[in-house]
Amino acid sequence: MIELPEYDCVRIDGEIKIDGTLTDAAWKSADVIELLTTDTGEKPRQPTEVRLLWNSEYLYVGFLCYDQDIWGTIRERDGNIYDEEVVEVFLDPDCDLRTYIELEVSPLNTLFDAFVVNGKSHGQEMYVLRDWDSETLQHAVSVDGTAKTNSPADRGAISPPDTSWSCEIAVPFKDLLTAPNIPPKAGDIWRMNLYRIDRGVTEAEDEYTAWSPTRKIDYHRPQHFGSLRFVEKQ
Repeated sequence: MIELPEYDCVRIDGEIKIDGTLTDAAWKSADVIELLTTDTGEKPRQPTEVRLLWNSEYLYVGFLCYDQDIWGTIRERDGNIYDEEVVEVFLDPDCDLRTYIELEVSPLNTLFDAFVVNGKSHGQEMYVLRDWDSETLQHAVSVDGTAKTNSPADRGAISPPDTSWSCEIAVPFKDLLTAPNIPPKAGDIWRMNLYRIDRGVTEAEDEYTAWSPTRKIDYHRPQHFGSLRFVEKQ
């Protein structure tokens, strides 16, 4: 039986300024998640750290992505940024493992947000509804280096090498209509997974990482979602 991860998300009293830097003092109260390779569950070449917090209005997610070659080309909302470099948050507030929110942000701060109806585990189709938008979601990116906008064929041309990029996302609870409680109550549990796609110099060096490894290069496997527990501040 697969052991799925659990995370205690600590409540904060104030708000976090969403500027992409992860410098707000509140982040120090959050436990750190380290992503693993999606298919094998091993440590990746390019580490990723994730932290989560919440208050009465938002679920806050912060990513720190170590990366020697940061790049992207897509700037339009809901474009196929998963074909480039992204961080991703999948949220299943009602824990039905069938309908969930998919959020992605690229190093160019491009947003992809969609509502997913996934019947694959029941032999049915999966529908990614890109028309769904979280109108008050906040997101920002900070790059230690240069987010290059070269084409995929030119990726890897780095001089000097980059160091990392970070991303902060504030997900408004009021947009998550499948949640049993809005805002959540302490003790509530949602299902969740966290992902990153990092592109290497060649396609063979592309790296897919996850909080809860899905055992194959497919992020839409909700049976592998871990548990997000909302707790009061410690």
